[in-house]
Amino acid sequence: DDIKRRLRFFNVGATQVPTVIAAELDGAQLAGANFKRVIYVINVDKVAQQVADARFINANFELHPIQRARNSADQRVARESRFDPSTGRFAVPARSVSVFVSH
Repeated sequence: DDIKRRLRFFNVGATQVPTVIAAELDGAQLAGANFKRVIYVINVDKVAQQVADARFINANFELHPIQRARNSADQRVARESRFDPSTGRFAVPARSVSVFVSH
């Protein structure tokens, strides 16, 4: 029940990008949570993709520290994953998983 309350999928409906799964996990007031919010974007497409949600306009997200690290497994994620707070848009590379966090 706790996960059901805290997990919300976006990139759904008529404008859905069918090769992308995108979700938000709310960590606010959750004991032991290191981040207030976690966004993950899974792109199985052969090309880079973008997904946006108006709820994230003016939000403050950054790529997860593990994915930003120089020794991360997929450096494309660090180089190409972006969040634009002016549009609430997440951009991710082809065939990747990108995790964004908010403190």
